[in-house]
Amino acid sequence: METPELLRFLELVREEVGAADARYELGGQPPNDSRVTSQALDEEWRLVVAFTDPISDRSAVDKMLERLVSPFVDLLRSVTVVKQPVQLDRGTTRPAAAQARLDRALAQLADRAGASCSLVIDDRSPMLWGPGTIRRVIIDVETAIIDASLLKKLDGSPEPTSRGRFVRDTMRERLDALGLQPAETVEADAQISRWFDAEQVAPGWVQTCLLAATAIDALRGPANAHLRPVEDTLRRVIHRENFGCLARRFANQYWLCLVFSGEFSELRAEAQAIRAAPLIEALVHHLPPVEPDSGGKSKASSLRLV
Repeated sequence: METPELLRFLELVREEVGAADARYELGGQPPNDSRVTSQALDEEWRLVVAFTDPISDRSAVDKMLERLVSPFVDLLRSVTVVKQPVQLDRGTTRPAAAQARLDRALAQLADRAGASCSLVIDDRSPMLWGPGTIRRVIIDVETAIIDASLLKKLDGSPEPTSRGRFVRDTMRERLDALGLQPAETVEADAQISRWFDAEQVAPGWVQTCLLAATAIDALRGPANAHLRPVEDTLRRVIHRENFGCLARRFANQYWLCLVFSGEFSELRAEAQAIRAAPLIEALVHHLPPVEPDSGGKSKASSLRLV
């Protein structure tokens, strides 16, 4: 029971409902106290939440706990049993099949977590994996960091610029106002064209791609070059007005990253990330190897992004 995931979820539950304490109880009778309420997790376990003062609106608190219980039950079951490595069938272990299944797993994770997209980022190379449409905009980690840098110069936000959509002319007007050197302007204009070429293929994906670029920059950008795989960098959470990100490390060198367009529930996001991580880790290990002499990129450039 004393796992980091379960303890972290207790903290998140306490924070979300504004309680003084949150704990698990096994068996026995539910608490009978005006300051305490509980929700059953299964036939044996319950989640107990205690407040400093008597609960004035017990119905509202109980509804909030009920909303939190569903992902929490999955987490409880997953961490209270002996974890076994995910066994992939022979067909899935082929690189192309593993990539296709990883694409589906990441899409399903984003959907369950209510995220704009989910990504896997390699901390030791330019490799990353994510939704197929993003490959038309972001080729690798280095491209994402460059995109995030330009985005900061243009307006500092991955939000659409007009009527819920990015407008090429608005972007170019902002670019002209920056007063860059001619060569820098040409390069930045090419970046903007790349963004909008993708928009023509898949409308609405420019925002998702720039959200992804912002997340990648937050994890791998120059400002984070000092980060090391130690306890305080095994999990990162970012909350901003128009951007959110929850990332968890696995296998010492990868980030499993959920990207949001605004505020999000850490409780829901982390529960789904923990649940999806074993399969995603197994699939990543069956992807094509990175060749050191190719600058950290896969031998097949089309495999940089799933």
